[in-house]
Amino acid sequence: MLAFVLRRVSAVVALVLLLSAPGRTQSCPTGCWAGPYQYACQVFPNGTTQGNPPDPTTCFSVEFSSAALIPYGPYRGWVLLWLKETDSACALTNTTVTYLFDPARPETLAKIQGRLQGNIFCAGHSWDPTGDLIVVGGDFYGGMLGPVFTYRFEPGLLGFPAVYPPGVCPVGDISGQPWTNLGDMSIARYYATLITLAREAIPGTALAGGSSFVLGGAPNGVGDDGNEYWQALPTGASTWSPTLYPDGGGTHVIPAVPNELYVRKSFQQSVPASLPVPVLDTYPRAFQLTDVGISPNPVYRKNILVAGDIDTRVNEGPEVAATAGASQVIRPRYVGGPTMNWEFWPVADIAGVPNLDRFYGTATIRQDRAPSLFSDGKNRVLVIGGTHDLLPATCAPGCSCPAQATPHDWVLTPTVQEYVAGSNTANGPGGQTGFAKWVTKNNAPTPRLYPNSVVLPDGKILIIGGANAISHCDGSPTSPKFEPEIFDPGAAGDPTCPPPVTMSRPNNVPGSNPARPYARLYHQVSMLLADGRILSIGGSANGVDPDPRFAADIFSPPYLSYGYRPTLSKVFDSTGPIESVGFGTTFMAEVKHTKTIDGFVLLRPGAMTHNFDFDQRYIELNATAIISTPGKSTYQITAPSDQLGPPGYYMLYVLEVENGKRAPSTARFIRLY
Repeated sequence: MLAFVLRRVSAVVALVLLLSAPGRTQSCPTGCWAGPYQYACQVFPNGTTQGNPPDPTTCFSVEFSSAALIPYGPYRGWVLLWLKETDSACALTNTTVTYLFDPARPETLAKIQGRLQGNIFCAGHSWDPTGDLIVVGGDFYGGMLGPVFTYRFEPGLLGFPAVYPPGVCPVGDISGQPWTNLGDMSIARYYATLITLAREAIPGTALAGGSSFVLGGAPNGVGDDGNEYWQALPTGASTWSPTLYPDGGGTHVIPAVPNELYVRKSFQQSVPASLPVPVLDTYPRAFQLTDVGISPNPVYRKNILVAGDIDTRVNEGPEVAATAGASQVIRPRYVGGPTMNWEFWPVADIAGVPNLDRFYGTATIRQDRAPSLFSDGKNRVLVIGGTHDLLPATCAPGCSCPAQATPHDWVLTPTVQEYVAGSNTANGPGGQTGFAKWVTKNNAPTPRLYPNSVVLPDGKILIIGGANAISHCDGSPTSPKFEPEIFDPGAAGDPTCPPPVTMSRPNNVPGSNPARPYARLYHQVSMLLADGRILSIGGSANGVDPDPRFAADIFSPPYLSYGYRPTLSKVFDSTGPIESVGFGTTFMAEVKHTKTIDGFVLLRPGAMTHNFDFDQRYIELNATAIISTPGKSTYQITAPSDQLGPPGYYMLYVLEVENGKRAPSTARFIRLY
């Protein structure tokens, strides 16, 4: 018991040090970088390494490609990482080694003891309402099946590592058995998306809300068409619900609610052939929407927007190619409906301007506190970057097109588009007073293939990594984009927004190895840390630039160098300090500050792979100052409605402003229920 208490005390001390780090005062008007941090020795403790490009004759590991920010337990604020790895005898196995990254000690990487008995490279993952990570599907590598598997990662079951001095390699394993194998999904899923649903009962199932919902993914590996069926895993359960199917042909009618400007799907790809069923390909960019401000249908609520997917290159028939770039809405059937039919509808494009395909683009969602002239500020889904194929009739100049091959002409997708659902005025695009459609922003960041988007606590979006030049013959990257950009999306639904601001990416500090920065391309991961910095790790080697696969950098946005920063010194209610808050209830926060307080926000801890964060969600909160003294104020904060996000852990930030420059605090983790 004493050892357990000492461990808990050590964890609390470490967390306090992380959450009370002083504001950085180094001048970084275009951001600052720390690193590089190299982990090849932790990944290859026996000295076996890969070349650049990889040598297929050696034992090998693929680059770090998946990450999740741990929200509770002794490693709260650390980042869970994994990659695909062979065993020590070089035999192909369906196993995965997982690691922990400590933001306070980025020079080291800790390995979780033992291997996960499953290959979760290319899986989907999301934090559930209890703070456990659910992981679904994975890779078919080596011809071994496995993507029907489901796993739960419980941070509270992690033990503690041996003391590891800086620079010592390999790091001792972290003990504990945090991984559990749950029941299999009904069908295999490679590149599946997993999201956590909002609180709402679904009739005929055990889904009372907060359930894990899986969609998309290919059932038979690379190049296969997408998956037409969905499943949900109730919170805390080990068995999936029955498969949820979209409606059969002609079973539903055009919605009468005016804000649902959906059109009947114009293509059919059927299993069985008699039913017109939708196709969701790999890693669909899915977001559950709120009904706030849009007069929900009493049966269909909290629609799930699918803002495109990434599999548009292989095995696509003309009926699917015709819908490239289209977004769709899944309409769940909640309590109050007579049947279990779910529905699936395409979303109307911008009038006269079709949505552009975004192969390996990125997307995110935010819920604003205040309305704009164009929208009530909710359901702000932004899609950014990617590429699309012009599909020319003949072989493009400079390309070699073999006989019988489909000609290609790949180009970068230049726009940022924003989904707008619900308006409380008559000033929306086209004058609608309750609408769901897309608008194009007038100032977009540099077009990129493989960009990551990270929503920052100040509401702006960091666009990081990727390539700003590609081969128009096959779409492959030809020029990495090293400099991040910070993009301000402006007001909800407003086509105008400020120009993006380019951040710096100089060479690494003298004496570093490598001297030049890493090119972060396919599989790169970016993660917002609790202290407001951004972890950048992994990505495929391109054979030209320094090998990024087992190395990390940390980026500090300009807001960390303003010279001021608030501190969330206490979060409490009438009973004392709290870490859990009910939806829609009020609680208090004590803030130390020197400038004007400019709001409170919640951000879900990240869960990222393949240029998409399944859990990224930004929610602005209502808050009122109730006590104000020099240097310290107490605010009463209203927790968001359960309409605005799923239950589970969030990072609470407070922002301080001077001359329009907003600086965030370090986050405190709270659980909404």
